[in-house]
Amino acid sequence: MGKKILLVLAAALGIFALYVATQPTRCAVERSVKINAPASAIFPHVNDLKSFNAWNPFLKDLTNLEEKYSERTAGLGSIYAWKATGNVGTATITESVEPSKVVMQLSYEEPFQGGNVATFRLVPTGTGTEVFWGLDGEIHVVARVLGALRIFNLDKMMSTTVDSGLAELKAKVESATAK
Repeated sequence: MGKKILLVLAAALGIFALYVATQPTRCAVERSVKINAPASAIFPHVNDLKSFNAWNPFLKDLTNLEEKYSERTAGLGSIYAWKATGNVGTATITESVEPSKVVMQLSYEEPFQGGNVATFRLVPTGTGTEVFWGLDGEIHVVARVLGALRIFNLDKMMSTTVDSGLAELKAKVESATAK
């Protein structure tokens, strides 16, 4: 009887492992917001890491945050490093095309090792600028297991966080340009 239970549990675990293996290994999210300002007024808020972090929603809930910036905080090669409780990483600007595009390489040491690429595209519209914020990266196996168990939805969490950041960027830029 005990062996049968162990075999059933082993089979169930094997099936679950196969199911987890079929889950996506990458997460790609892109959200946008229309800002009533020219791209030139928005670009410094994404191209300068200190300005970016003034509205970066991913920093809001970090505790015991220690930050370090490279000597140059804006443009190609600028680096930001952070260390917080359970969260350690760096952001490096790998591409900067004024006033239309900024790409950042995000590298994480904690809570899991990994990385993402953040891409900001600023596209002029008739009355302002459409700002696109994309994140693309690998999904750690723990997140895939939690997703398979329906405990964690990475796409939803990332989309919600990016949306809140874009809303804050919009408010910041539009209030500054209204003055």
